[in-house]
Parts: sequence; C-alpha cells; structure tokens
Amino acid sequence: IRPDGEPAYDPRWRWCGNFQGGRCPVRDVGGGYFHIDLTGEPLYAARWRYAGDYRDDIAVVQGEDGRSTHIDAEGNAVHGRWFRDLDVFHKSYARARDGLGWMHVDRHGAPLYEQRFAMVEPFYNGQARVERFDGALGVIGERGNAVVELRSPSVRTEGGT
Repeated sequence: IRPDGEPAYDPRWRWCGNFQGGRCPVRDVGGGYFHIDLTGEPLYAARWRYAGDYRDDIAVVQGEDGRSTHIDAEGNAVHGRWFRDLDVFHKSYARARDGLGWMHVDRHGAPLYEQRFAMVEPFYNGQARVERFDGALGVIGERGNAVVELRSPSVRTEGGT
C-alpha cells in the first residue's frame, strides 16, 4: 500500500514478503511463489515452491523437488547448483546444506571447504561459529580451518543436554 493507505497495484496475493531493492516475493492462489516489482507485475514467468527476499540482487528459491538455488534479479539461475537448504549471500558467502550437512558456498555455489557441520553461522570478519556432529562448538576460518573450540564434544541424548 502507499503511505496514504491506497493500494499500490491491483493484483492480490495469498502472501507477500518484503520489498528489497524494488522486488517482493509473493504466493499466488495456486500456491506458487515468485517475485513482483513495485507495480505488482511478476518479474519472471517461473513459479517456485518457495521464494525468499532478495539481498544484493540475489534470492533463494525452492524447486518442486524441495531443493534450493539462487536466482538473480531477472529470475535467472546464478550458479545452477541445487542444495537441500540454502541461505542468501552474506559477505560473498552463503550457508548451504547438502546430504552430508551444512557448509559455506561461494557465488558459484562451490563449497569453500570439504567438511560438513550440523550447523554453520554466516562469516563475520573471516570467521564463523559452527556445530560439529559430535556436539562440539567451534569457530572456523573461510577455508574450514579450526580457529578455536568453544565447547568440547558431547554425547547427545534425546531431549537435550
């Protein structure tokens, strides 16, 4: 809507995300996700199982098979690689999960390192907090090298601790 409360465009959607850089993800009555411009017009023809907000002209979309990839401002594939789960790029890297676990990928969708983790946070000043599959918490560098251990490995039990 406009600041005066009037509609900015005529189409109506089942759900609307946030406008980022003049683009907004929406869900239509058929359940398809895509992005619209400020006039409410679709930016591309494709429909996705899910579409997230744009960040730096790149968004994450999920295909019918449940895997995710990055698209550019026109809806074109950025790298053509698909992941079990995926996040937007933050400082040139994105969090991504394949069948083995979480990692970080570059703008080409290529893993930065071979290891996989139970959880990874985005990189801040060249370091990211990670959780290993054995329950240990640590900090890694952009090449996957261990910087510091924050919590020793622990045996996981059902219900936490």
